Amino acid sequence: IRERASSRWSERLYQQIARKAYQGLPDRVRSTWLFCFMPANIGFDVFPDSIDIFHVLPRGIGSTEIRVPLFERPDTRREARAARYLCDRINAGISAEDRVLCERVQAGIYSQGYAPGPLSDFEMPIRDMHMRLRSACPVVTLPQAPAAGTLRHRNEAMLNAPAA
Repeated sequence: IRERASSRWSERLYQQIARKAYQGLPDRVRSTWLFCFMPANIGFDVFPDSIDIFHVLPRGIGSTEIRVPLFERPDTRREARAARYLCDRINAGISAEDRVLCERVQAGIYSQGYAPGPLSDFEMPIRDMHMRLRSACPVVTLPQAPAAGTLRHRNEAMLNAPAA
């Protein structure tokens, strides 16, 4: 949690309340939000009062399901409930921003101007996942999809081919 006050009211209020609501926790814990990512589709958000695990599941071309179980400290004090409400509100805003970004990327991929290109150095986990996919399933590197019903055979042939 930043030392300077946020420009967003919900974040600013959370900054004030969280430090008071979780005084039983070490300062480092009550003033930290930690985000961890396990490529390619699992993440953890650790907050002073809770942890969530988000699991992104592809459901088809252009369709994804996101599961987010939330585990909270049992605390019914007014300050803790207010902090939890604000945390949820902040995360709802982040999720809405992420959704818009993902939808815009998806729309861009389907546009006439899209051409695959190198990923940014900031996207190393995604690059690593793609390298692992290409290694395990080299058929994805073909410029054209294999004929229907031949994918498995074609992939096995590529895996067993002598290295060039």
